[in-house]
This record gives sequence, C-alpha cells and structure tokens, in this order.
Amino acid sequence: MTQGQLEHLTGVILGAPADEVTLAVADALLPTPVPPVLRAFLTICDGAKAGGIEVFSAERITEMTNRGAHTWQLPPDALIIGMAGAGRALVMMNGRDEVCEVDDDPWDSRTMEVAADTPLDLFVRHRGLPLRDRPLWSALPGLGAALDAIRTSAERDVEALLDVGIASRVGTLLPASLRGFRQVGVPSGARLLASEEFQMFLVNDRPDAPAPGPLAAREWERACESIVSAQHRNRIRMSPVSAVIEAIDSLRDGELTAADIVRDLAWLALLGKARHELALLLGGDDRRGDAPVQQLARVFLAGHVPVGLDVTM
Repeated sequence: MTQGQLEHLTGVILGAPADEVTLAVADALLPTPVPPVLRAFLTICDGAKAGGIEVFSAERITEMTNRGAHTWQLPPDALIIGMAGAGRALVMMNGRDEVCEVDDDPWDSRTMEVAADTPLDLFVRHRGLPLRDRPLWSALPGLGAALDAIRTSAERDVEALLDVGIASRVGTLLPASLRGFRQVGVPSGARLLASEEFQMFLVNDRPDAPAPGPLAAREWERACESIVSAQHRNRIRMSPVSAVIEAIDSLRDGELTAADIVRDLAWLALLGKARHELALLLGGDDRRGDAPVQQLARVFLAGHVPVGLDVTM
C-alpha cells in the first residue's frame, strides 16, 4: 500500500514518509531495532492518526520508548509506537509483527492485548478504532451467530448424555456408528485411571483459528473458552456413573474416583466436540466431524466409555 492509497481512507492524517537516515537514527537510539513491518509503515508515512488511534513518527517512538516509565512493567524490547485513546498505548516487540494495546496509566503488562496484526491494519482493517470501540468478534465476522448456534448444540449434547446415562452401556456391543473403535473389556475402575494420559489432550484441544493472524487467534481462543457453561459442567459432575465397573467409586490419592475421571472426560469430550463444530461453521475445519475429540464425544453420547484415543468399552 502506498501513501496515496492510505490518504483515501476516511479521516486518516498522515505524516510524510520517513527517510533512511531517520530510521537509522531510530535503530541506533532504540533498545531494539525497528521491527520490519513498522519500518515499512514508517516509509509510507512517518506517523499517522485516525479516530482514537495514533502511530507516532520514528522520532517520537524513540522519545516515548526511551522515557523509560514502562521499562519495569513491559518486556525490555517493548517499543512504544503510539496511543489507542486515553490511557492506552500501542506497543510492539522485537521480531513481532503484531501491535498490542496496554494500559499506560499506570503501565500494566497484564492489560496487554493484541490490537492488530500489523501497524497498517490499525487503519486499513480497523479504521482507527481502539479495541474498546470495536464490535465484538471484529476479527472473525460471523463468530457471534456461530457461537449462539454451538451453545444450543452443546446444551442438546449435555441433555443427551444425561438422558442416556454415563457408562450406561458399558459391556454391551458398540453401535455400528462407532465401529471405528476397538472394543475392550475394563472390569476394574483402576484401568480407567489410564484415561488420564489423554485428559490433557482433551483439556488443550483446540482446532486452528478459522482465519490467519494473531488477532484472529486471540479472538478464537476467547470464543473457545466462552462456550464453557459452569452450569452444564456441574450437572455432568453431579450425574451418576454406571456401577457395572468394579471399584468405580474407589478413591485415588484420597481425592478422585474413577467415576470422577469418567465425568470429567465426558464433559471435556463434549466441549471439544463443540469447539470443532464451531470451527467447521466458520469454515476453519475441514475434517467433517472426524476429529478424535468428536469421535470420543460420540462414544460417551452412546453410553460407552473411551479408555484411549483409539479404544472404548
């Protein structure tokens, strides 16, 4: 993009392009070199402003960064490149393309959030709007409606699981729809404790974000977490588990029983299924419902219990 193209954006005020001498001085005086995407932006315009967003000139970036008021709170390679409305600064780090917003009164790294994938995106994609002024899910259009649909679907899955009963069909033949699993006998609850080896897989399972870039990834992570319903999770945690497995309620380390683990795995499988379905709705998952976590959820919904990623009972 050229300066002329930027000028055609509504309400954008641009500085003249920075020359190589100006950028070389900034490189020499700053604690870390100017990131390449910021350098490219400054060669288009040495500073820009629109709405609540301002990206400083190379000289002012150097001045604001070297004031040092932020150095005990932010990473040592942080560059203060602009502002995002009152009380919020724009920050970039060495070797990173994305721009972050952070509270600057006082400086607090805990408030840092990705604001744009590049400095140029602040104006071209986000039209000078700081994070607090943007619509919800602005980086992933359609996510709000998709979330509503998936929450409804997840609620139906919870009701179906509780209606069938957790582990209610342990010991019976698997239905034809689950023939991809290998049926095994697990007479003792002690064997079920081996399921913990894939518990962390379920806890951390996320489909890839349905759009590229750090900002989309941040919104996607928040969306995946927002599916969680404490009410539904508690209902599963309080639900009965079939007692056909010996010692299903025996304690482990004085805290968890095998039944507790089965309940947790059932909840995590349903949550993972919902996340993959959300990605599919947004066009970011092309596995057509065959991700391992979705298959595990189907096992639970059929009244059986998986004991691994490729077996069940």
